[in-house]
Amino acid sequence: MRFWKKVLASVTVGVLCVSGVGLSGVESVQESVGTVLSASAYDGTYEGLHYNVTDTGEIEIAKCNKDAATVVNIPTEIDGKPVTSIGKHAFSGFSLTEITIPDSVASIGEYAFYGCTSLTGITIPDGVTSVGFQTFSGCISLKEIAIPDSVKSIENNAFYGCANLTEVVIPNSVTRIYSGAFYKCTSLIEMTIPDSVTYIGECAFCGCTNLKKIVVPDSITSIGGSTFYGCTSLTEITIPDSVTNIWSSTFRGCSSLTEITIPDSVTSIGWYAFDECISLTKITIPDSVTSIGGRAFDGCISLTEITIPDSVTSIESTFEGCTSLTEITIPNSVTSIGYYTFSDCTRLTKITIPDSVTSIGGYAFKGCTSLTEITIPNSVVDIGESAFENCTNLTIYGYFGSAAETSAAENKISFVSIGGVQTTEPVATTTTELVTTTTISTSKATSTTARTVTPPSTAIKHQATATSENQTTTSSTSSESFSPIYGDINLDGQVDITDVILLNRYCSGTVSLNKNAVKNADCDGDKEVSSNDAVVLLQFLVHIVSFLPHSA
Repeated sequence: MRFWKKVLASVTVGVLCVSGVGLSGVESVQESVGTVLSASAYDGTYEGLHYNVTDTGEIEIAKCNKDAATVVNIPTEIDGKPVTSIGKHAFSGFSLTEITIPDSVASIGEYAFYGCTSLTGITIPDGVTSVGFQTFSGCISLKEIAIPDSVKSIENNAFYGCANLTEVVIPNSVTRIYSGAFYKCTSLIEMTIPDSVTYIGECAFCGCTNLKKIVVPDSITSIGGSTFYGCTSLTEITIPDSVTNIWSSTFRGCSSLTEITIPDSVTSIGWYAFDECISLTKITIPDSVTSIGGRAFDGCISLTEITIPDSVTSIESTFEGCTSLTEITIPNSVTSIGYYTFSDCTRLTKITIPDSVTSIGGYAFKGCTSLTEITIPNSVVDIGESAFENCTNLTIYGYFGSAAETSAAENKISFVSIGGVQTTEPVATTTTELVTTTTISTSKATSTTARTVTPPSTAIKHQATATSENQTTTSSTSSESFSPIYGDINLDGQVDITDVILLNRYCSGTVSLNKNAVKNADCDGDKEVSSNDAVVLLQFLVHIVSFLPHSA
């Protein structure tokens, strides 16, 4: 009979909805027939408490009468039947200030005390095994709660928005703390998580703005994403060796966190993991980490130094807005520097890109106003749009014919050559190396634009490389097959202002030239190399003379 009563009640509500009765209409209908509906929905009433009898002959408190007192005492039994559970939404939204739950209760349903804004304290009986989904969510006056040793889990949003909850003792029986369990418990100051807990869900402590310290035990294997997001007072936390991943936004917005050590067990750091940790000055990333997500340290304005381990292969928007970062070493393991990686790192002064890197994403160094020099290897074949936008003091060091030179020219950035790009397979294996330090200002492109010289058909283009230790030119052709390209002093297959500067340095004795370079240096055709050859070469570049060699 009870089953059909519940079916009838459900059908009645369904008919109202199907008939298009609005919310206010439904409420007025319920007011007029509320007694009838209640009578049909519940098995009995005891002192303002509606209840049902379960199939096992036990009592479940299903609902509280609106007219019930603000102080409620749930009996141990009703009509000789034990009260063993509090149903879903049983006291949801009521003006309870105090409630006593007997030890006979072993189950408290979802939303049971949801929105009880006047409830200040409650004792959960020892038989309860779980604090259910949103059970105490919105209990903004709840100051303290005792969780018994019988509880094994704290479910999603169990204490969501309990803004006055100052202390919670989690017993050793609890193994899992689910997502949002203590979300926006803004008065919570300290929390100790027992060794029994193996899992902390996403956003478990989100928005706990007064939480200063939390102890995470070695039993924890996973810390969910956004777990401590917005814990603005958190100054101290230890990540145990058992944790393998730091998920997205885990410590995002922890603005008081000054230092953190990531254990060797961690293999990945997710997106936004430490985003807006504005007080973070130092962090150690172990070699075990193979992946650092985008914006992981975005807005960490106090971070002055960081070491990227050799295990990391790519970085993208990782350090955007780290305005105190002055220097960083990129390991040889990194193959790509993604979009916005160092954008707005306004104190970054110098950086070297390793040979492993093949691409630099758009806006990678945007707004790095203190960056004065960057060395880009030949391995970089792609540099994205506005990669160096607003880098007003920058000089790019790279190779002629490379993506670095192209990017510098397109963005009107000073370029310093450290050699030429290889254009053909070398004929000979014996080479020496060259240093050039020519600055090409793109703002004066009309006077420094390179002019390609068409060599004889038998000529072979050459390779030039550079070091700071050996100041001699490179020849990648044999002397026997060498055909002069007059003016090509660095043997890169073209004649430009770099060759003029190198020739002047040779004439002053600061660099030496190999045999083939000397042949190319005889720009006036007098079989000798002197400063006059440098003059003739410069005249050729500005179109005063039309061919080389050119005698006076």
